Amino acid sequence: MRLILAPVLFSSGLAICAAALKQLRLAVIATIAMMVVLIPMVSTAILPQLTDRESIKPLALIAKEARRPNEPIVFSGDLPRVVHGFTFYTDSRITYDEDTHGLTLDQVIDETKKRGSLLCITTEQESSVLAANSNLIVDIIGRQRNILLIRVTGKKQQ
Repeated sequence: MRLILAPVLFSSGLAICAAALKQLRLAVIATIAMMVVLIPMVSTAILPQLTDRESIKPLALIAKEARRPNEPIVFSGDLPRVVHGFTFYTDSRITYDEDTHGLTLDQVIDETKKRGSLLCITTEQESSVLAANSNLIVDIIGRQRNILLIRVTGKKQQ
């Protein structure tokens, strides 16, 4: 990185000096040279951050197909980036708190008791906690990296 910065600094210094000496042609050439070096440097610094993000569309489309009539889709856990993608791709209202943080596990259990079943986007760890609850049935419907789509159903009381 420092090796690349040297030509940028040299070109910008040359462009400033040339402009001060009213050497327009030299100033333009130095500015173009600076941009030729600067553009690849900035793009290599930014692109890894952009490419690490994977689209949530495949998992959202699975949720859209698996969703039963009037079955809510909820989030459990801290998945703020995922919330907006699911809302867009599933054309449905997603239940989460006002800060786009997921519902707590107790809230997921309460919603399941009220509605009978729901789709839940969560992490593997939170899914295990829900599966450990003897009053719930947890089925994994889809997975994308560390994000799970599960159906949580309340067990019928006999």
